[in-house]
Amino acid sequence: MKRIAVLLIALLSLVLAVTPVFGASIQVTVNTDPPGGNVNGDGCTLREAIENANDNAATHPDCAAGTAGLDTITFQSGITKITLDDTGQTGEIFVDEDLSIVQPIILDGGTVTRIFRIAAGAELTLENITVQNGFTAGAGGTILIDSGALTLLNCNFKDNKAEGTGGAIAMIAPADSALDITNCNFENNTAGTEGGAVHKTTGGTLNILTSRFKDNRADLSGGALAVGGIGTITATAFQDNKAKGDSDNEGGGAIYFSSEATYNIVASGFAGNQATGTDGRGGAIFSAFGTDLAVEYSHFGTTPIPLPAPFDTLTAANETTGSGGMGGAIYNRDRLLVLGSSFIGNKSAQHGGAIASDASVDDDATLANSTFDSNTATGNGGAVYQFGDGREINIINSTITANTANSGSGIYNNEENEGVRLSNTIIASNPNTNCAGTPVFNIIGNVLFGAACPANNALLEGDPKLQALELTFSIPVIVTYSRNIGVDSAASGTGDADVCAFPPILNLDQRAFPRPQGGGNCDAGAVEGASTPGEITVVRPGPENVPDGSSVWFGSTALNAPETIVFTVVNDGQDTLLLGDFDAA
Repeated sequence: MKRIAVLLIALLSLVLAVTPVFGASIQVTVNTDPPGGNVNGDGCTLREAIENANDNAATHPDCAAGTAGLDTITFQSGITKITLDDTGQTGEIFVDEDLSIVQPIILDGGTVTRIFRIAAGAELTLENITVQNGFTAGAGGTILIDSGALTLLNCNFKDNKAEGTGGAIAMIAPADSALDITNCNFENNTAGTEGGAVHKTTGGTLNILTSRFKDNRADLSGGALAVGGIGTITATAFQDNKAKGDSDNEGGGAIYFSSEATYNIVASGFAGNQATGTDGRGGAIFSAFGTDLAVEYSHFGTTPIPLPAPFDTLTAANETTGSGGMGGAIYNRDRLLVLGSSFIGNKSAQHGGAIASDASVDDDATLANSTFDSNTATGNGGAVYQFGDGREINIINSTITANTANSGSGIYNNEENEGVRLSNTIIASNPNTNCAGTPVFNIIGNVLFGAACPANNALLEGDPKLQALELTFSIPVIVTYSRNIGVDSAASGTGDADVCAFPPILNLDQRAFPRPQGGGNCDAGAVEGASTPGEITVVRPGPENVPDGSSVWFGSTALNAPETIVFTVVNDGQDTLLLGDFDAA
């Protein structure tokens, strides 16, 4: 099945208004969690408040009665922290009805108990909450979602532990379950098996937006996340997470995607993540059999130009450190699309400094519009290592340069047949050999510079005149480093126009700038060189060139009647665009 990814310049959405049924507001008046049960008469505890909400009644007269609908828990002024007491209790608090807790508070498990268990059909919303020191001998150190739903906004999960899966959160997920995470931080959570921060089974959905996962650990797989089902991860940072599994079926320092997983990762950053087991794979990501994964406009590895906040702490390489480790950034076993992304300085103790893949021909593994620079493998394939009988990977309009390995510093093809298929790609200045192993399959439009790259037919040789790395950063759309081509580049106009027009390129380059610029053919490599430096193109929806000293008129509107016009500006040189109004009077 072909994957098609499109960067949207503008999105018009139809919003269907659904009026929620609001319930009671129940105020917690004491910060205790008495051992041996709830003690009426001593004030409203968190446990009592939630039980009233579950019962839609005044089961505990210390608290306001719960009602049908979405009940909200608030806290009396001065209450900033509540620690649950496991003595004489089941420990965790059960959530059986829809419930919202939105007032800032610290909920502490005292390193002895899980905090919440969400029942089937119930939805819990937490906003501005810190959840810490949760513990369970099973799954979900602070929250177990038992076929329910959880929405998190501006929350902080830290120092939680599960001896099973999901150091902070575990989700048992049928098709109608959902976990939504926005602007949250997960730090120093640990799991004894999978999912140092979050574990999710194969059903339901997971959506993560503008969040951070740092210093989470799993003894087997998925240092931060071990997930299945369907989901999106957007504008999220994964830093210094670690998976310690020794098997070649384990790893994923940041994320382990299990079978039956379909995920899109967009505009996210991965740095300092490690798979440390003997044969552990995927320093940042392990994508297992049955996974359909798209990684778009994201960055993996070191940051030669510092990233702006909130990604400013991302600096280190992703790596596999075990003697049999593969895929310093990504290890892939199934459908994979990497589009518009960058891999800089990642490391593998064995093969595939950036990516190792043994996806089959039918799985359609594709690397497109992406830059691979300064990645290292102690064994083979400094940037890309392809292996396994009947396996294949397509590399389209990408730039592979300055990577190092024992053999095949750019690409190593360890497959008896075609294995690696190249179109419109630059392979340049990878020392020792640009490519090694079985000859790659040269389809069309490729450029080779420097060491050899054995192929079914010779690649065009010439200097692409690659420029220094540049950063394109616009959260939540794009986080990527690329290298432009210089004047008189051998890559200029060398790419095949049909390859550029078809998915997944769709006449855009790694920066989401239009291709081609000028002539009929596009350029080889990840970046389309500028054909008319110093000019500006305004796409509204497309395209109008703005010569120096001239303007583009967007129309008029009545006074105090603002009108929104969406347009995209593409600056191909060092020109200046002035935006302003014009007074017809």
